[in-house]
Amino acid sequence: MIAGTPTVATSEETDSLVDIFGDATGDEVPLFLAVSINGKDTGLVAEFSAGLDGGNMRSTRSELTQIGLQVPPRMAQNIALHDIDGVRYTYDPVEQSVDIQAPYSALRPDIRSASYAQDFEEPDRAYGAVVNYSLVADRGFGGDFSGPNGGLSANLDGWVFAPFGQFRSTAYFSRPFASAAKDQNLRLETTLTTHIPDKALTVSVGDFTTAGPSWTRPIRMGGVQVRRDFSLRSDLVTDQRLSYAGAAAVPSSVDVFIENNRVYSTNVDSGPYQLEDVPIQGGGDAEIVVRGIDGQVSRRTVSFFDASNLLKKGVADYSFGIGFAREAFGFSSNEYGDSPIFNGSFRYGATERLTFNTHVSGTEDLLVVGGGITAVPYALGEVTANIAASQYEGETGGFAQVGLRTQIGDVDLNVSSARATSDYADIALVTGLDYLDSTGVQGTLLEVAKAQDVVSLSIPVTKSGRRLGLSYVRAERATSKDSLASLSFGSSLGKGRGSFSVNSAYNFESEEARLSMGLSMRLGKRRYAQASAYTDSEGRQTQDISYTRSQGDGIGAWGYHLQAAHRDDGRTPVRAKGDLRTQYGELSGEVQTDQGGTYTRTQFDGAVAYTGGAMAMGNQVRDGFALVDVGVSDVPVYLDNRAVAKTNSRGRVLVNGLNAYRRNRVSVDVADLPEDATLGVSAADLIPSRGGGQLVSFGGSDEAGVIVVLRDPSGAVLDPGAIVYPNGNAQETYVGYDGETWIDSPRRTNVLRVETERGTCTARFGYQPGAAGQGRIDPVECR
Repeated sequence: MIAGTPTVATSEETDSLVDIFGDATGDEVPLFLAVSINGKDTGLVAEFSAGLDGGNMRSTRSELTQIGLQVPPRMAQNIALHDIDGVRYTYDPVEQSVDIQAPYSALRPDIRSASYAQDFEEPDRAYGAVVNYSLVADRGFGGDFSGPNGGLSANLDGWVFAPFGQFRSTAYFSRPFASAAKDQNLRLETTLTTHIPDKALTVSVGDFTTAGPSWTRPIRMGGVQVRRDFSLRSDLVTDQRLSYAGAAAVPSSVDVFIENNRVYSTNVDSGPYQLEDVPIQGGGDAEIVVRGIDGQVSRRTVSFFDASNLLKKGVADYSFGIGFAREAFGFSSNEYGDSPIFNGSFRYGATERLTFNTHVSGTEDLLVVGGGITAVPYALGEVTANIAASQYEGETGGFAQVGLRTQIGDVDLNVSSARATSDYADIALVTGLDYLDSTGVQGTLLEVAKAQDVVSLSIPVTKSGRRLGLSYVRAERATSKDSLASLSFGSSLGKGRGSFSVNSAYNFESEEARLSMGLSMRLGKRRYAQASAYTDSEGRQTQDISYTRSQGDGIGAWGYHLQAAHRDDGRTPVRAKGDLRTQYGELSGEVQTDQGGTYTRTQFDGAVAYTGGAMAMGNQVRDGFALVDVGVSDVPVYLDNRAVAKTNSRGRVLVNGLNAYRRNRVSVDVADLPEDATLGVSAADLIPSRGGGQLVSFGGSDEAGVIVVLRDPSGAVLDPGAIVYPNGNAQETYVGYDGETWIDSPRRTNVLRVETERGTCTARFGYQPGAAGQGRIDPVECR
């Protein structure tokens, strides 16, 4: 058959088409056809257009893509099948179907992702407010701790949330004990934020931090920022992982092995397929094993390297902001620069082994333009190269940076080098100098380094995880120079019992050396002991021992840390710290002593949350939360099958730790309820927005219930299914077998309206909680 040539319809079939469409020889008619590809039914019906004999069949790009054809991007929107290389078709006018014969190159691959992320779901629509707070009281007495220190302070982080976003502000307040010291009341950040999770987009109006490639320096700004925010989409894989494209002649299983461990397995039909998002670490080779149902096995080796800065092919990441520089952050509440600033960055995964970035920023006197690439050539390592140019106050400067991260055998190598001319400037330098000039303070650390070189090696010493680390860092600025070499060795002790480490460093400019050694031992569940000794740059020696019990999770979890040191000048500082997580927050206390002085500190971290007309106090909210109303006091509440909190005396509890934009299950175990308690539902699934939450009512009650046996005036029990309305409630219950009826939360005097098939009757009974024989009352006559 000639490519694109259909089977010819009979004259009777053509006559029937002429009756429908008229004498349209040479014209095209619309066809809705069942589609099969290479003889396999797709289960789809697509819209085509063709001549009366089925010739010159064509369809739109979207239709052809949906049925599984790979349409070249150069083609128009309306495409003839015979224009796609290698494609043929057979048209059946009687069955109203078309079978398309296509080579693998013309078919869309069956894409299989090894990512196990949850599917994206829209978050719950809710309104509410949260305030996180940290309250601190500290005081020093005598020795180095005497003087004007200590006082009361509070860190506040509050926000109001709604389906369209949240308004958030943070602040710090302090009141020193010393009468000469001044109170401090500071606003830190205030931002109105809108999240658009289906677009992975965040829009901020207010205070924000600029974003950009690794070779740029961020600053705080006040203004407007629009940026990609992939944390809103847990279902998206944005980093480039191992991928592999192949084709199967028959239905097959596909397995991926790395170092003889199977890391992914799936099944594919005959035709092209593509594996994506296979997790990898470091560099090496993966073996792809394909086993067909015909018994044939094929193997393919694919090299890979885990690059930390590659975006997945086709993924774009960007951030654009405009506003004014935030100045004196942490010292002043409302100090901003006078000159407007713009900042924009863009990254794009061009291929599976190439990502490029661009950046532009500036002020009235500054313009910075730059860009670069991240590449993984031949899976040998990650190579980065970036260049930028600036123009500031009539002077032009340049910047260049290159880097390499690779593995040579089991040795990890990381090398980077950057150079900048003396006239190169960026927004961190310019905005910082503008502020410091107004204060008369010199800011040498604001300077862009003229030269910065980093070399690091990680070398395995034994097969049991012991590694030797070597590094060299050199940085040169106009007014300073640093050159530092370091050596480290780490070893884990057998069966996870602990670890041992040695670290040393030498500064070639100041000719100062440092040395430290440490030993950590696990002594039981959550208990650790550490010992260390170190020498500082001036040759002073310190020996240190400590004992720690980690806190753990859940309400009631506690921990402590004890530490004592001895210095060669005779000082013996001692420190003790304890932590306790309560129903309403986390309490910590600390005591330090040194040279006859004592320092004490007490801190309480908690939160107040409001949503759905209810309020509760609890531990701080970090992401999403649920305000759970069980209706029964002192009942454990579970988050994804982990007990995380207990209800208060009102039967409510604030549950934090929910993952925003993901499904979270909040539940109670009916076995934890008191004997007389009832429960409407025992679990609920929530998808909170970032910082958002929702009221969950389980409809429980710890008031006792009672079983009454309803009878008619003759003493016969009422028929099952009769509807009972207790005490005027609209919420009904039903008569069960043998007339037994459950009455929830009975009163001392109760009136029941009962609707039966024979009519309506009324029953009355008295109830005394805790009295003998009150669990089941028989008879209760209904008249």
